[in-house]
Amino acid sequence: MPNRVLSAVCLALLLLGLSWSLYKAHVPPGPLGEEATHVLLTESLWHDRDLTYDHRDLLRSYRIWNRGPKGLTLISMDGGRSMHFGEPFVYALASLPFYALLGVQGLLVFNMGLFLLCLAAWWFYREGAWGGGPVGPAQATGSVGDREGGAHTKEPSRADPGLLPTRGLLLAASFFASAAFAYVFRLEPAVFTMACLFLPLVLWQALRRRSAWSTRDHLLLAGAGLLLGAAFLAAGPAALLGLPILIDMALQGRWKALAAILIPALLAVSLASAAQRRATGTWSPYQAVQRSTFTDEFPVESARDLWQLRLGAQPGPWSAGPGQDASPRLLGRNAWYFLAGRHTGLLPYFPFALLALALYLAGPRDRSRHLLLGAVAAYCLLILLLHPLDWHGGPDALGNRSFALVYPALLLLPRWDAWSRTSRRALILLPFAAAGIWTLPAVAMPIPSLAHEATPQNHVRVPAFQALPLELTLLAGNSIAGWSARTWGQAIWIVPRHNFYVDEPHPNGVWVRGASSSDVLMVSPVQVDRVRLVAFSLSPENLLTLETNEEEVLVFFDSEPKRQGTRIELALSPVARDLGFFASSPQDFVYRVAVTTSDGLVPARRDPQSPDTRYLGTFLDFTGGGL
Repeated sequence: MPNRVLSAVCLALLLLGLSWSLYKAHVPPGPLGEEATHVLLTESLWHDRDLTYDHRDLLRSYRIWNRGPKGLTLISMDGGRSMHFGEPFVYALASLPFYALLGVQGLLVFNMGLFLLCLAAWWFYREGAWGGGPVGPAQATGSVGDREGGAHTKEPSRADPGLLPTRGLLLAASFFASAAFAYVFRLEPAVFTMACLFLPLVLWQALRRRSAWSTRDHLLLAGAGLLLGAAFLAAGPAALLGLPILIDMALQGRWKALAAILIPALLAVSLASAAQRRATGTWSPYQAVQRSTFTDEFPVESARDLWQLRLGAQPGPWSAGPGQDASPRLLGRNAWYFLAGRHTGLLPYFPFALLALALYLAGPRDRSRHLLLGAVAAYCLLILLLHPLDWHGGPDALGNRSFALVYPALLLLPRWDAWSRTSRRALILLPFAAAGIWTLPAVAMPIPSLAHEATPQNHVRVPAFQALPLELTLLAGNSIAGWSARTWGQAIWIVPRHNFYVDEPHPNGVWVRGASSSDVLMVSPVQVDRVRLVAFSLSPENLLTLETNEEEVLVFFDSEPKRQGTRIELALSPVARDLGFFASSPQDFVYRVAVTTSDGLVPARRDPQSPDTRYLGTFLDFTGGGL
C-alpha cells in the first residue's frame, strides 16, 4: 500500500473511531437545537416505520437524555391530536444503516464518514485523479467548458515535491480548522447537507474540462442529481449551489448531461415530498398548519394541552418568520457581522474561506468559478434578507451554521497553487494565525463546560473574541445563547449570564460577578442622553469602572457609605438604533456600557449563617430602589 494511501487510511480510522467512541448522547446539557428531533425521527423510522410522534418516541428519548428531548420540534394538522416530526426525514433515512449497526452513535460515524469523503474528493480533484488538471488536446486551446475565453493555468504536477506538503497542509487546515468540523459531532444533518452540495460540485469541476463524457460520467451525474435533491429537501435555499452546474452545462450545450443530473434531482424531491405527504398530511414539515418546539414539557406526557398554549404556526428555518423585517434595512450591519462578528464571522470561524476568496480574486478565474461564487453570494444574501435577526442558524449554532453548509464549496474557487508566487506567499500565514487565535479554541471548547453558563458560545468570553464586534441584530432576535434581557426602569438591559447573577430575580437590578469585565447593553424606545444608577459593593477593595462612548466613571468603595450605595450618572450616545428589539415599535436606541469590577467576596465565607456562595462584586441598581 503506498505511503500516502496508508496515511489517509490511518487518519480515517482515527477519526471514525473517535466519532464512534465519543460519549456524546448522554452528555449534559442534552440535545442542542435540531438534535432531539433528528434522533427521535431516526429511531421512529427504524423501530416504528413512521414519522409520527407518540409515547414510544418519548420513552426512547429518556433512555438517551436524562431530561428528555429538549428542543423537540413537532408539527400537527389537528391541534395536537396527531403529531409528526417537524424536520425532513431525508437525513434520518440516509443514516439508518449506521443507526441499525451502532445505535445513536452511528449518526456521528455517518457524519464523520461524509466529512472524510468530502476531504478525499477535494484531495483527488486537486491531484488530478478526477480530471482536475489538463486532459487532452482540448485544454491547449481552451476547452468546451470555457469557450468564453477563461484562462487555463496548468495545475502543479503531482510529482512536484515542493508543493505536495503545503497542499496537504492546506487541505487539512481548510477542513479541520473551521467551524464546519464541529458539526460532525452534532446529531443533525449539517454535514450531510455539506456533502450533498460539495460532492456534485467537485464532480462538475472535474468533468467539465473533458471534451467527451462516458456513460460512467453520466451515471455519476445522476448520483449527483440525487444528492442535490437531498440537499434541497434538507436545507432548501442551500440547493442554490446546484445552479452553477445546470447553467454551465446549458452554456456548454451538454443537454444529455443536464438531463442526467436534473431528472434524478426532481424525482428525488417529488418522491420524498409524496412520502412526506402520505405520512404526515403535508408536503413539507416546514409548511404545516402548526409547528412548535418543546423544551421543558412534552406532548403525550404533560397534563396540559401544550398545543393550545402555542396557537399559530412557528416558521420553518428557511422562511421568514412573523415580525421579521425581510428587507435590506439591516443588511449592511449584518454583512459586517457576517465577515467579522464575535459569534458568527468568517474571520474567527472560517478563516480559510477568506483565503480562498483572496486567492480567487488574485489568481486566474474562469466561468465555473464566477458561477460558483455568484451562487454562494446569492445564498448568503437570501439568508440575510429572510432572517435579519437569526441568520446564523439559531442560539445553538457554533459560528454561522447557515454558512457552514456551503463553506466547502468556497474551497473550489481558487487555484490553490497561487499562494506559491512570491508576492502572495505571506497570504497563507494569515488564516493559520486566525485559526489559532479563534477557530481552534471555538471548535475545541466542550459544550458541557464547567463555566457558570454552559452554551455553545462559551469560547467568546476570552479577550481574543471580545475584541470582535458583538452582533447586536442577533441579540435583538434573542438568537445568541448566554445573554439575559430584563426590563429595569424604562429600558431593557441585556447582560452576559456568565458575569451577571440573573438567576436571582430582583426588581431593581442585578449582582455582577467579582473581578469581571463585561459589555452591557441598554435598549430604550426613546433617545436618552444620560443614565442614572446606584452601585453597591460588599468588598472595600472593589473598584468599579463604568465606560460609555461618551464618558468614564470610576467608583472606589473605600468607605461604608459608598458601599451602601453610590449614585452614578453617565453620559450616553447610541451605538445603534432601530434593530427590531421592540415588536410593537420599529424604533429603538441601543447604548453600550462597559462594566468592570475589580474585586468581590463570597458571603458564606465571611458569615457562617449565610448560604450565599456566589462571588459577589457589585450590585447595579438600574431603578434607584436599592438592594
